Amino acid sequence: MMRNQAQTFRLPEIRDKRPKVATLLLNQNKFYPDGRPRPYAGNTIICHLPQQGEQSSFFNVLLDMYRDVLAQGFSGKLALLPPSSYHMTVLDGLNDGLRTRPSWPEALARTAPMPSCDQWVKDRLGTFHYGLDLPIRMRPARPDPSYDGKIPHIRLEPADHVQERMLAGLRHALAAHMGMKEPRPGSYVFHTTLAYQVRSFADHEAAEFTRFMMQWQDVMNRTMPEIRLGAPELCFFSDMYAYHRQFFHHMIA
Repeated sequence: MMRNQAQTFRLPEIRDKRPKVATLLLNQNKFYPDGRPRPYAGNTIICHLPQQGEQSSFFNVLLDMYRDVLAQGFSGKLALLPPSSYHMTVLDGLNDGLRTRPSWPEALARTAPMPSCDQWVKDRLGTFHYGLDLPIRMRPARPDPSYDGKIPHIRLEPADHVQERMLAGLRHALAAHMGMKEPRPGSYVFHTTLAYQVRSFADHEAAEFTRFMMQWQDVMNRTMPEIRLGAPELCFFSDMYAYHRQFFHHMIA
């Protein structure tokens, strides 16, 4: 934990109201059981976290968390992501795992090879413009046992209602521009992922993992300054280790 900032986080007795949906083969579509990344190609719209300068505080605290994860008994059940890949997703693009979902663009064949899908998305988004004041301002959300402590990510939320409306509008506009049905409108959970679980936890490991994630969510919520992100980027990826920027989206204030 962060020196002099970590406090024992006591989990309140709040029932998890979410449906019990098992993670797809514990992410075996993206990773081997030993944590190596599988080929998993696609495209996405993200904001990479600033890694240098005065806006790098969130990235640096995530590095502390990464170091802390390595010291935990459950770490061998996780596939840790390279810190260079840390980002916040704005809108999921296309990948093989989404071909059967309603969000797939009607104008694009579901059988199109992924390189063709990448180029189609790139051509479409090359003409996308949106009035969004930069930077995008986020903050770590207050820990909530009904959401947090189950996935190795830090949940984020817009810094204020203005940011919330702008980001909701941006997601809707991006989806509409590509002819996609926006997934989970109004309920999307912004986050930064540190790892994927690839093997089942023993009961004691699951309890330790939940407490660990809740404690870090709490520390970041209480201590982190506002997170400021740049313009969203269209990125291509071949696996979960790296997201290759194609261009920044045009944001018109």
